[in-house]
Amino acid sequence: MTHPRKLIRDKIVERLTGNTDAGLRVYGSRVLPYWNGRQGLEAAMPAILVYTLREPVEIFSQAPREYRRTVQVAVQAMVMGEDVDDPLDDLARQIELCLFDDDTLDGTAAELVLLETEIVFTDEGEREMGAARLAWEATYYDEIEPVLEDYLATVQAEWDVAHPDGDIEAVDTITPEQE
Repeated sequence: MTHPRKLIRDKIVERLTGNTDAGLRVYGSRVLPYWNGRQGLEAAMPAILVYTLREPVEIFSQAPREYRRTVQVAVQAMVMGEDVDDPLDDLARQIELCLFDDDTLDGTAAELVLLETEIVFTDEGEREMGAARLAWEATYYDEIEPVLEDYLATVQAEWDVAHPDGDIEAVDTITPEQE
């Protein structure tokens, strides 16, 4: 069974793929999966990485046991070039609009909320590189199905057939086959 965290990440990747300036370069991983060394890292940009950070859990219902989980999902936009501020802001806004459009991710989550955006830049390479990490919270409910084992060993029925006088006239005992 697929973990709900993966389903949430996959749904975010699906919603963003082809709907932003990153095009098809949207990955459900915290690592940029590939780039052609001959063409340079810039050929892999802009890109979006989607990954989970943490997930506080609380009991929502005791019986049957259901957990309320709030997974923090990072959607990291990455751009490279001469000027990264405007393209990075544009890509971040495109991400926000795609995800604001459906705050339940087609029912995969109960709610999706944007918490904050953290922006970082580096100019240590040949070109400037910028990243904006949009932190989202996706709340979902996870009902844990109890594992029920059949421990029924014997069933006994007592019959007071004649005028109800409290005397037991017949007894049936059933013992199911045990596996």
